[in-house]
Amino acid sequence: MKLIKHYKYIGILSIVLLVFILIILFKSDITIFKSDKKTSSGSDNQSINTALIIDSELHKEEISQLKQSVADCSDKYDKKYSVFKTDDCNGSYEKTIDSAIKSGATLIICPDSTFEETVYDIQNSYIGVYFLIIDGIPHNSDASDATLNFNSISLTFSEAELGFLAGYAAVYEGYSKLSFVGVDNDIKSLHYYYGFLQGADYAAKDTNRKDIHISSTFTSIEDYDISLNKAYATKPDVLIICDEELVNKSLDFATENDVKIIACDDSYPKDSENIIANTVKNYYLPIYDYLTKFYKNNFESGKVIEYSTSEEAVSLIYNTSSFTKFDSKIYDSIYQKLASDEIQIISDTTVSPEEIGLTNIKLD
Repeated sequence: MKLIKHYKYIGILSIVLLVFILIILFKSDITIFKSDKKTSSGSDNQSINTALIIDSELHKEEISQLKQSVADCSDKYDKKYSVFKTDDCNGSYEKTIDSAIKSGATLIICPDSTFEETVYDIQNSYIGVYFLIIDGIPHNSDASDATLNFNSISLTFSEAELGFLAGYAAVYEGYSKLSFVGVDNDIKSLHYYYGFLQGADYAAKDTNRKDIHISSTFTSIEDYDISLNKAYATKPDVLIICDEELVNKSLDFATENDVKIIACDDSYPKDSENIIANTVKNYYLPIYDYLTKFYKNNFESGKVIEYSTSEEAVSLIYNTSSFTKFDSKIYDSIYQKLASDEIQIISDTTVSPEEIGLTNIKLD
């Protein structure tokens, strides 16, 4: 009888143990209890590999490129991704990123330079998470420190090459009086300006011209109207404007004064007749390239990685009705020279513009 009684207890214990094991398995990450379906919405609680943070201020074209790049690369390598909107967290960048991390993301993609301070502040708080910031470099509130932690990566674009293409196109087309408007204390504007000067100088050499005069002004966004009037005082043939917000604020001025503009981006209204050309950044390519390396566990971090003409990540779009001398053949030729490093651009802003070897243009 004692033996039968013991067998009875063993049966009960076995059932309890089985239930306990099942509970553990269900709460674990073992995939037999989970779907392999990929996510594309931040509301899904499945564990994900990559999170793309989207802010409502981003332009539709940029959002489209970012989403498509993440989707295409993640699908190719059978990885899970999700899109998190800052609007869902009352506009808080940090709360949106925290939500993505709680969903299991080990790579957080931040879409632009507005995330620079946020990434700088939190990069040390999540050691097992990597932060990829597009077109920006993390820094503190007064920009006195831009230390990249080992788990942060900045993907930037060659502003100098963008500026070079703008300057070359303007001068090659035949314009002789150019005025550059950039933003104060902005390294992107400075690099663009340096490239612009060298592009103009290179085109002047290619076309045997010595009549190129270039003026420049750097302004705060608040004082843009004063600076535009100053830039236009010399009656330039073309204004080269380097800043997304500055470009959009300049459109009414350009219309009222019938002045041509070469813009630094393509975020302006497409019905603007005064913009004859604009430089463009390809967001799809750098993200796809970096994600591929990340998914293959062959990626670099803790550094700034610049994309340029070599990867076809920067380019110039021009209105063919406004450009007759500068055509696709000339464009392709100069583009290949940049891509192959036949042309070396000086972007070291510790050197003054007067000392970078400009021999064919005059700085007013």
